[in-house]
Amino acid sequence: MENMEYLKTLTVLYAEDEPETRSELKKFLSRRVANVITAADGTTALEKLGRTEPDIVVADLIMPGMDGMEMIREIRKRYPACRIIITSTVSEMQTVLDSVDVGIVKYILKPIEPQQLEEALLKCAGELKQMRPVSDVIRPEERKLWETHIKKEFSAVIKKAAGKGPRDVAAFFHEKRVEIIVYDAFTVMEHMLLEERGNAVLVEQCRRSFYIMIRDSLVKILADATGERYRPAASEINTRACSDWLCFEKI
Repeated sequence: MENMEYLKTLTVLYAEDEPETRSELKKFLSRRVANVITAADGTTALEKLGRTEPDIVVADLIMPGMDGMEMIREIRKRYPACRIIITSTVSEMQTVLDSVDVGIVKYILKPIEPQQLEEALLKCAGELKQMRPVSDVIRPEERKLWETHIKKEFSAVIKKAAGKGPRDVAAFFHEKRVEIIVYDAFTVMEHMLLEERGNAVLVEQCRRSFYIMIRDSLVKILADATGERYRPAASEINTRACSDWLCFEKI
């Protein structure tokens, strides 16, 4: 019930090239969320995404121009917190696995079952609710100082340890945890390994080992910035987007 109420406050971007399907599903979504934005192809969807920053994207996998998979990869690079649901007539297992690999919440086969889509939307709402920043606890000016310190110090530690610094570092603060996304910090060797098919798992293991090696330094940075003690809780390595997601729990 709580997730349903929270879902009603969210914005959904729906990308579908079939006009009738787009119209019908927009009606379905409009009864469940605060705002629905539609697009007929991936390129238009990305343009609208940049202007509106929706919470959830529901997208067809096969569209003219930029297809759904290409669009998802771009969304993952630009808006890592956005939740994604794929709808498709394609049931081929490798396609499903590729979609999961780039970080979707649900892969729904057409024709779409309303209950299945609603369950996926509620799952997205639950995840987004947990990720919601505690703006009432952290003052904006204080959060800005924390972000600046973490971005600078994380970049310095990573560059010193790996010989290559990240393109960017983003920090997301929550009541009991901090999420860090490190963009484009893969080394030349890791990029070379990824050029050979089948090396993604090896690179993921290398990246995780790297963060284990420098975890004490990262935890100290968080403590210096926030005055709170944290410990590493989880990590995800996205070899397609060349980004690392790190989660630290408050002790």
